[in-house]
Amino acid sequence: MTDSRANKYVVVHILHAPSPDAPAGGEEDASATYAHRASTILQSHQRGHPLVRIGHVGRLSVDDGPLWVVNQGRGGYGNGNGDEQLAASPQEVTTVFLFVLSCSADGSIDRSVRKVARKLPSSSDGSNDGPAARGTESVRKFAVALLGHARCENSAQQMGDTIYTAGRRFEKALLKCALFSPPSPTIAKRLETQAELRSPEDEFDLWVSSICQ
Repeated sequence: MTDSRANKYVVVHILHAPSPDAPAGGEEDASATYAHRASTILQSHQRGHPLVRIGHVGRLSVDDGPLWVVNQGRGGYGNGNGDEQLAASPQEVTTVFLFVLSCSADGSIDRSVRKVARKLPSSSDGSNDGPAARGTESVRKFAVALLGHARCENSAQQMGDTIYTAGRRFEKALLKCALFSPPSPTIAKRLETQAELRSPEDEFDLWVSSICQ
């Protein structure tokens, strides 16, 4: 019996944003570290079913990047990794945007995240009718990982859910965005993890792997 997953491809774009209080020009922010870690994990599925391709790994930007390529109707391909062939092939292609966002102790996020949220086309304003209306069969999904940075368990408890508030608002903006395929635009439940207190092996790695299952 033929495995139906054999003709399925997943193209993943990983976008990260640092904490707003991260030092400029300093060492790599946790969001970037986790983004590259996710890329390594997902590349291990390149010979699996479904096949996984990494389209882009980089900082979230309001002016550039694969998110806006999709908004221009080009499907998120054309990145030089051979995904142009996937776009023209008859196989089922799912494009996934993985957002890895660092959150500060007071719940704030980098201003680039807020700018992107404001720029996203809403499914209700008619600015973008979604992938189906443009005649493409590509499915577009997203997943959000929010990284807290409490230094101890007591701090984490005091912060509570406050630290993730702005990140949750960003996810709500994505849910209302016309770029992703309704009725279920998410490919994985939102992850909220304390990056300083939890090993990525405990939560993050398993969460990333679930994207390709």
